[in-house]
Amino acid sequence: MPPLGDMRRHYWLVLDMARLAGVDLVAAFRDGRIDNKSWAAMVASCRMCGDVEACKDCLQDRSVGGEPPSGCRNRAKFTWLREEQKATIS
Repeated sequence: MPPLGDMRRHYWLVLDMARLAGVDLVAAFRDGRIDNKSWAAMVASCRMCGDVEACKDCLQDRSVGGEPPSGCRNRAKFTWLREEQKATIS
């Protein structure tokens, strides 16, 4: 298994990728859609990714409301959270 990436770097990558996907992680936490364990698991999953450059490129090339790269380990979670947040607003 490759070494894990820097925790702080990946914490911020998760926040930035969520924002790109149209997800407010702080609101999701506050509203109970994710808990500490879920958020930590998202960061840990990101830390295991071997293609951090794809995320950095994606963040530079896209605006809010875009999609994380297809290889993003948290992509499905971001999609689910975005749909949950849309349903709450509607």
